[in-house]
Amino acid sequence: MGRVKSPPRIAWTEPGRCALEALLSAANGRRTSRVMSFSQLEACADDAIKNELGIAWRSAGEATDARAVTTLCLCVAKDREITIGVAAAHGAANPSSGWADLPSWDRYHDAANGPLALAWAGRRRDDRVSFELVRAERVGASRDELLARVLAAPDDEGARLVYADILSEQGDPRGEFIHVQCALARGNEARDELEARQRQLLHEHGAQWLSVLGPEVGQVQFERGFAQTVTLLDAQGLPQLSAFLETEPVRALVVASPRLIDAARLGALEWLERLRSLEFTTPSGPGSLSREQVERLLESRRLRKLERLVVSGQRIGDAGATAVFEQGPSTFPALRSLAIENDRLTIKSTAVLAAGRWASALTELSLADNRLGAEGVVPLAEARSVSRLDTLALGGDQLGNDGAFVLARARRFESLSHLVLPRNRVGPAGLEALLNSEPLGGLVSLDLAGNPIGASGRERLRARFG
Repeated sequence: MGRVKSPPRIAWTEPGRCALEALLSAANGRRTSRVMSFSQLEACADDAIKNELGIAWRSAGEATDARAVTTLCLCVAKDREITIGVAAAHGAANPSSGWADLPSWDRYHDAANGPLALAWAGRRRDDRVSFELVRAERVGASRDELLARVLAAPDDEGARLVYADILSEQGDPRGEFIHVQCALARGNEARDELEARQRQLLHEHGAQWLSVLGPEVGQVQFERGFAQTVTLLDAQGLPQLSAFLETEPVRALVVASPRLIDAARLGALEWLERLRSLEFTTPSGPGSLSREQVERLLESRRLRKLERLVVSGQRIGDAGATAVFEQGPSTFPALRSLAIENDRLTIKSTAVLAAGRWASALTELSLADNRLGAEGVVPLAEARSVSRLDTLALGGDQLGNDGAFVLARARRFESLSHLVLPRNRVGPAGLEALLNSEPLGGLVSLDLAGNPIGASGRERLRARFG
C-alpha cells in the first residue's frame, strides 16, 4: 500500500500556547468589541495551512473611526513551520497596520504578499510565535507505528491528531474521541457540544476501550483522547494494567489496593518510564506498600522522570521513609513533589530527610498525619536542604504552639508561599507567632483549619490572606 501524506497539523506546545494567549489578551485589551478568541486564531492558522500560498490573516472587525482598535492575526506556513502573530491595530486594519516590519500589504492580490510574509515569519520577535508542522507520511495500515509516536512523545498533540486521522479513516470512533478531547483541551468555543459528544462516545465505546483493564481492576481518566490517569484498585490486576498501559501514554498512576503489590515486578515495567506522578493510597485495608516493597521499588531505574510521589496510609514507617530519603536522589532525580502521610513517621525520618541534599530539589513536601510533634519539625526547620520549598503540609502532626514557634523561627522557610497546618492544636499564641514571623513573611496562604484559634484568630487570617 502506498504512502499517504496526512494533512499538516500544528504541534502545539504548552509554552507556545501560553505565549499566544498572552499576546491575544494584550491585543484584545479591555474592549468588548472587535476582539478575537483563541478558536478564531486557530481557524486562521488552519486557513494558512490549507492555503496554497501558506498565508492567512484575520481581523476582529473593521471600524470607520481611525481611533478605534481591532485585533489582528497573521499566520504564515512554510515547510515544517507555521508562525502566528497577534497584534492590535487602528481603523480599517490589515497586517501592515499591525506590524511595523510589514511596510505594505496588498489586500487584493495575495501572491504579492508572499516575500514580505515569509520575511516577517523569519524574524524572531515577541509579537509572533512559531510552531512545528507535523507532515507525517504514513502507510495505510501503520496504526502501530503512529501509536508508537504518541507513546514516545505524549506532549505532542500533532502526533495524536495524525493517529486520530487514520483511526477515523478506518471507521474507529476512537479517532473522533481524540479530536474532540484535543479540541476541549485547547478551549474550543463549542465546549457544550464537544462535552456532549465526549460523553456520548464514552457511553457507547468506553467499555470496549477499557475491556483489557476491567472496572473491577482499575478506573481511568481520559485526556486528549488517551488514558491520562489510571487508578489500580486491586494489586492482583497488575498484568491487566500492564497490557492496558502498553498502548496508552499514561502520566499518572494511583495504586489504591488493600493488597500488597509486587513492587519488583512493577518497577521493571517499561511503561513506568512515561509516568510523571505515582501515588500509593488506600481507602481501606493495610495498604499496597510495606517497607520491603518500598525497598524493591527503589531498585527500579524506570522512575527517573517521576515528578510527584505520594505514599499515604501505607505500612512503610520510619524505615521505609528513611529508605526513600536516602535512595531518592538516584531513583527519583526529577522529583519535585513528595508526600509521605499517615504512616507513623517520627523525628527519625525528618532527621534523615534534613541531613540529605535531595530535599533541596523539592518544591512541595507533605508529612501530614504522622504525629511528628514539635520535636519532629525541628530538623526540617534547621535544614539547609529545604530552602526551595514553596509548599509545606504538616496537618494533623500534633505540633501544638511549640511546633508553631519552631516554624515561626525557621530561617530556612523564607521561600514558603503555602503553609498547611490543620488539626494541630495551635492556639492564639501559636497563631500570633506565625503571623508575626519574619521568615514566613512571604506566605500567601496559611491553613489553620481545625485549630483552637477562636473567632478573632480566624478573622485575622481572613484579613491577612483573604
